[in-house]
Amino acid sequence: MRNRWKILLFGGLFWVPMTLNAQQSYFIDGYHGGVYGHYPKGYTRFMVEQLQRHSDWKINLEIEPETWDRERIEDPLHYNAFAEMIQDSVSRIEYVNPSYAQSYLFNCSAESTIRQFSMGLEKLREHFPNISFRSYSSEEPCFTAALPAILSSFGVKYASSKNPNTCWGGYTTAFGNQNFVVWKAADGSSVLCVPRYASEKLEKNSTWQTNAWRHSKEYVEDAFKSGVNYPIGMCLQDAGWRGGPWLKMSGHYMPVEFTLWSDYFRKYEFTVQPQEWRMSQEDIRVSLVWGAQVLQKIAQRVRCVENLLPQVEKIATMAHLWKGLNWESWKLKEAWRGLLLSQHHDCWIVPYNGQKGESWADKVCDWTSVSKHYGNEIINCSARSFGDNVIAPDGVLVFNTLGYPRKEVITVSHPKTHKEYAFYAEIPAMGYTSYLWEEIMQQSQNTQGGMVTEREGKYVIDTEKYNVVINPECGGAIESLKVKELGNKEFIDKTSPYAFNTLRGYFAEQKEFVNSSSTIAKVTILLNTPLKVRVQLDGKIAEQPYSQILSFTKDGNLIDCELRIDWSNNMRIGKETVGDFKAENPVKAFYNDKYKLHLLFPSIVNGGVIDKNAPLDVCRSREEHTFFNSWDKIKHNIILNWVDNTDEEVQNGISLFSDHTTSYLHGKDYPLGLTVQYSGLGLWGRDYKIMEPTVIHYAILPHAGDWRAADVPQYSICWNEPLCVLNVSNIQKASASLFEFSRRGYEIMACYMDRNDTCLRVANTGVGNETAELQIRGDYECLQWVELDGHTTEVVKVDDKIQLSIPPFGFKTLYIRNLCVK
Repeated sequence: MRNRWKILLFGGLFWVPMTLNAQQSYFIDGYHGGVYGHYPKGYTRFMVEQLQRHSDWKINLEIEPETWDRERIEDPLHYNAFAEMIQDSVSRIEYVNPSYAQSYLFNCSAESTIRQFSMGLEKLREHFPNISFRSYSSEEPCFTAALPAILSSFGVKYASSKNPNTCWGGYTTAFGNQNFVVWKAADGSSVLCVPRYASEKLEKNSTWQTNAWRHSKEYVEDAFKSGVNYPIGMCLQDAGWRGGPWLKMSGHYMPVEFTLWSDYFRKYEFTVQPQEWRMSQEDIRVSLVWGAQVLQKIAQRVRCVENLLPQVEKIATMAHLWKGLNWESWKLKEAWRGLLLSQHHDCWIVPYNGQKGESWADKVCDWTSVSKHYGNEIINCSARSFGDNVIAPDGVLVFNTLGYPRKEVITVSHPKTHKEYAFYAEIPAMGYTSYLWEEIMQQSQNTQGGMVTEREGKYVIDTEKYNVVINPECGGAIESLKVKELGNKEFIDKTSPYAFNTLRGYFAEQKEFVNSSSTIAKVTILLNTPLKVRVQLDGKIAEQPYSQILSFTKDGNLIDCELRIDWSNNMRIGKETVGDFKAENPVKAFYNDKYKLHLLFPSIVNGGVIDKNAPLDVCRSREEHTFFNSWDKIKHNIILNWVDNTDEEVQNGISLFSDHTTSYLHGKDYPLGLTVQYSGLGLWGRDYKIMEPTVIHYAILPHAGDWRAADVPQYSICWNEPLCVLNVSNIQKASASLFEFSRRGYEIMACYMDRNDTCLRVANTGVGNETAELQIRGDYECLQWVELDGHTTEVVKVDDKIQLSIPPFGFKTLYIRNLCVK
């Protein structure tokens, strides 16, 4: 079989020298999909037979790795034939996206992206041990600005930012008129990239293609004219399509040669001096049905588990090292599997597809439930391991999974009386502290009074940081927000026609914009102590009851907020679709965020500037405003974890944190906002309905200076990775720490066990200097920096402290052999 394929390959390439004298072009063909998305039975046989029939054909694959588990059982004959082909030294098959579940990447954490590739490659190598990962490409807009940093660590040199045939969710910015560009990440790492050429046009009468999908004469000739010497088109066909080689239709450019991405790069990478491209996250122009309840729930479930699992691993590592608890790798692997599958792009773009009870949205609920089950089971088991075998007082165990000490106000509920207590918890870096119930109750008894008072019908909250006034007559709007340490600077834009922390949206039934600030809200004080305050605001918008809970702590900078809307029925919210829904019509109602229900935060006069985080990056917005209503005018308006709005002089700003990936609003004449609800027609004309209460969690942070000066990333990490508090029986008073950074600006992305190695992944958040120190509190045999592909580099130590030399937004993984701690 192996020799026969070499003969066929030679025959298929025989004609190439005869056509190179003409203006040669190239084409990337292959398949996209898998056992969850689309991969019908018998399809492996189809691919094998087509490769045998077409000796000049080559295929590039992004097939979900779990697909091969099924194929090995259901079609062992063609599975084995395919395995031999893909591992042949002159293979005509290349895996270009080995991620576990073809995630969009822009909407999830950097650690999730690393696990997508590491677990995907692990699964693929169970089936094809010699498979390599040399080039990254995707049929969907599965890109993020930090991708070169992650790919480089996996040893990948090449990538493409094209997705010509599946642009329903969006596309990348057209850039450059060369064969290649150097795609550079924020940390300085890079890959050689074939971009969507500046000459590559969006297809006419389409809302899902560029003109590279069918290798049109216009596409190739425009590329030649603009300076691309060896134009390449692309279409990774949906697995299930039965046409074989893609370029069978008439009208495409000739001559054309099918190629693998890595072959194309290696052939021409030294023929040009490529232009550098520092891709901004805004160059990934994507838009899903943001605000639709089904997508909101998916994004929240994913974020919840995405925050949980790194904490689970860190706490399990502490329990393993300090208490000898078994490392339950199979549970952690299954937990991560559920998360990665929930990040599949199809979950987000076609959530309703599938059978009843088996839609993508249903699968996300099932997958994340499994992840949460195993994650919480491991945390509880870890906490119990810290209890003593002798009779001792009951108490709480508080874990800090960050690389810095934390002193924060936390609230705990007594396991027997269920009474809530607020107290200061002081926890060392990457460690724990236990508190006995006696001292918790004693501390609470010694704190009397509160921070909320009612004055002339308004409610004033007075903390060490803020003086806040809530006006019930304006729907519970925050009427005044003054920061004491900034000379009582007012952070509410009094000139704005909109009220702060209120709801606004277009309701089709009323045929008008409705504002919650036009109604009266009821204010209820839920908790009022010297350490913590919780205030509930109850009001109505379009006759629908909603409540907001605002939480303040004595010296905390974050204002924590929860919103719940109890819908009585499905209501149309958003821009109305005019006429029949047509996929080809670029204008779509769900693109227009200004009509969706949203929260408003008028703070910065005249709009100011916007910075927003992305995985391993922070992006300065180049847009004057976020608003668009057409597929060919998509702007990047996505909030991952936070958006920061500062004035033009960067004197003061306000940060907005979200518990899920969604869209934000902003413009010169429109304040910062957060999308809350859309109900109407979405992609493919599906009716995105309101089916249950809307519940979201968000936070705001007024500050001086820009995001770096305020260290917004650190607040985001703390908010997403809160102190973990667990009730424990028979516990002694104790405290300990594993790792600690010498300065702010660094993050522990992950910490887990790999046999005898403790693995610590460290990232520079963009705030920290390139050099800092890491202290390990324990003895060990050796240290190594290990890249994601296994390559190692030397660890520099000074006075038993590890010298971190990580550029802003970069990351490294430290392996600590046989760590022994007291």
